[in-house]
Amino acid sequence: MSTSKSVYDIPLQSWDGQDGFMEKYKGKVSLVVNVTADCGNSPQYESLEKIYNKYKDQGFEIIAVPTNDFCGPGITYNEFSDNGISCGLEARNYALTNYNVSYDFSEMVVSKPHETWREKRNNFGETHELYEVLTEESVETMGGNFEKFLVGRDGQLVKRFHNYMLLDYYKDNVETGLVEEMPHQESVPLTKQEAYDLICLEIEKLL
Repeated sequence: MSTSKSVYDIPLQSWDGQDGFMEKYKGKVSLVVNVTADCGNSPQYESLEKIYNKYKDQGFEIIAVPTNDFCGPGITYNEFSDNGISCGLEARNYALTNYNVSYDFSEMVVSKPHETWREKRNNFGETHELYEVLTEESVETMGGNFEKFLVGRDGQLVKRFHNYMLLDYYKDNVETGLVEEMPHQESVPLTKQEAYDLICLEIEKLL
């Protein structure tokens, strides 16, 4: 896949308001993930940290870009159950406290959810350029928290992974109602281990 612009040239702030967040990733292989705080997909933080530790010394990074587009009642839990997160700092603090992650977080932005999600969340903000670029060659909007975009050293999109990958599909998604049960597709691993192995394989092709 090829995009018209390197994602590493897109203006984005860090979780604490520093400009030029993406610039430090230039020349690296990265997995961009739209993260949030306490939701049914949050256990993926653990697997993402495992992937990061496996490849970080080979020029690989995970870029956590918080959004609040798929949060709220019935989706997020505990202190985030009503309105989700309000900023990137909240997503970062949750991940540090509960999963001891070591990759970095950006500011919170608007991703590219389906119109149904926008109406559900009453969120009609403008999609951030990062997610416009990452989704520009796909007819699909984003399906939920923890969608993953594998980016090459040149800042171009290489592979896109569904938001439920890195969970045991039936156990953690269907039973919690995050996604509807669907027929098995060979291209979509249904277990956490299958997803982990596939993502690692795709990363290794680029390193």
